[in-house]
Amino acid sequence: MVSFRIGFKKIYFLNIIFRLMHTPTLPSNQEAFRVPPNINKLDIHDYLFHVYKLKVFDICTMNYGAKHSIEKSDGILRDKFTSKYKKAIVILAEDFAYPLLPDKSELEHYSNRAEIDRLRFRRLAG
Repeated sequence: MVSFRIGFKKIYFLNIIFRLMHTPTLPSNQEAFRVPPNINKLDIHDYLFHVYKLKVFDICTMNYGAKHSIEKSDGILRDKFTSKYKKAIVILAEDFAYPLLPDKSELEHYSNRAEIDRLRFRRLAG
């Protein structure tokens, strides 16, 4: 078995999105990610180590195909398309805990969100 050398590879994942999926049925040391289908296990391992400093024991991946369906609502036919993706279940060395939700007092300055958006749009519009 070839050992995996950690830290000897530069990574450039600019447009790749790893989505953390909330899966309460998994044990606390396992997490599920939704990744693009062209990413392999070595890329996932290297990305999680270099970006988030997570120690990974094992990775299981599952490929899901695209789905296309036609729905009829209000007499109109609409295409519904779900793109293909890969689900990666990662077994970590330590238990993972989701971050806590912030207090309402910390979010007071975001209470007038519509006004902030209006001012930002006004600045962009000139």
